[in-house]
Amino acid sequence: MSRDVIEFDSLDGLSEATFDQPVRFVFTNPRRGGPSISAVRACLALKGRIRITVTAARTHVDIDPGEPEQPRVALDTIARSDAAGLERMLLSVMPHVDEIVLGIDGRSDEETRLVAEAYADTVHVFQAADIGLDDAAWAADKIHFANARNLGRSRVKSPWTLVLDSDEFLKTAIDFRTLVDTAPPEVGAFSVTLSLPGFSMKDDHQRFTRTAYRWSEGSHNQINVGGMSRPTTAVVGGDTTLRAHSEIVRRGEQRDLGIEDLAEEASRGNLAAIFHLTKHRAAKGDIDKAARAAEDYRLRIEPHSVMAHERVWIALAIAFRYYYEDRLDEADRWGVRALLDGPNITTFCLLGDIAEDQGDLPRAKGWYEAACAQTTEDRMDWPGVTSLRFGRLEGIKRALQDPAAATHVTIVEDPGVAKAEVEFIPSDA
Repeated sequence: MSRDVIEFDSLDGLSEATFDQPVRFVFTNPRRGGPSISAVRACLALKGRIRITVTAARTHVDIDPGEPEQPRVALDTIARSDAAGLERMLLSVMPHVDEIVLGIDGRSDEETRLVAEAYADTVHVFQAADIGLDDAAWAADKIHFANARNLGRSRVKSPWTLVLDSDEFLKTAIDFRTLVDTAPPEVGAFSVTLSLPGFSMKDDHQRFTRTAYRWSEGSHNQINVGGMSRPTTAVVGGDTTLRAHSEIVRRGEQRDLGIEDLAEEASRGNLAAIFHLTKHRAAKGDIDKAARAAEDYRLRIEPHSVMAHERVWIALAIAFRYYYEDRLDEADRWGVRALLDGPNITTFCLLGDIAEDQGDLPRAKGWYEAACAQTTEDRMDWPGVTSLRFGRLEGIKRALQDPAAATHVTIVEDPGVAKAEVEFIPSDA
């Protein structure tokens, strides 16, 4: 659709302007002296359908004249002392939401507040009493995440809410508005795929939900979605490289304090606490304790249940951690456990790598054949592992000098033991 492009220095006089053709207004980025996004939206939203895109230098507002739209999708998040990360995240999501609500931790630096005021429609600063903490806990750098998030949630006007953190950003262009417009009443959430550091990907079913739902749990905030969830094509990337080193250290210390609270809640059987305790212990390298917590978590949940995704993810996380530490037997056991809820490409590839590192190329070949034969999208992936699976299989075949038509491979387990013959199905059968 063609549209006139008009550049303005300010919003002066635009509230009275009328037009009958699609138009693009261009302003200087608010961080460089242009009008704030909240002022732009307040001035122009009643003139028709608007879409806002912001670059480091400019704000672009596309307006299609007609009846104004009601807001359908909001971004709602909290932030502290991460101005660069927050700005990157906001610019990535700006075209896809109708309002932005930002909660700023009262202990945050001034630069982060300025970023929030430039791009958000609603900015609120919370202190200890606002989130149910006393002064001692506040001074000790603690936070009640659910209470803090719910402060913003109560300010959202849109019926649907997207949540991203300041160290994340939207990697794909997606029309969230069309999704919610066609969502039946029984759908309470859409899953968002998180592309995490370390080449892992997983679905999160609480990042894009109906606004009516509220957060719970202080240190491992959760939304209990009251309806069905559906997948989206939205991919969110994670990256902490824009943070100052001092802030990375502080957040690590804050996370350590949170782990203490998690351990107490996990001891009472709180499933969400056990899951997050496992994740944090594994990240800190306390793998044996993480494995015990993961086993406890999986024993409390039936295979192939509505929480099968979490069962698989946590088993894979432990398997990868053992693999990185070269504890191959433990990695192999946890990889096999990850298959109890069904076939998974990532698991097949990991088990193939483990078998190869153990010197068992025929077994590695079998696992990689399974990985290459599996076509079902399980929406949980370590792309750095799975994307090479076809080439890896061919490499293993060449190492075995095993042409595609071969049907048998002989393995010598021990020179003093009779040879064992193992049958393989040809990859082109």
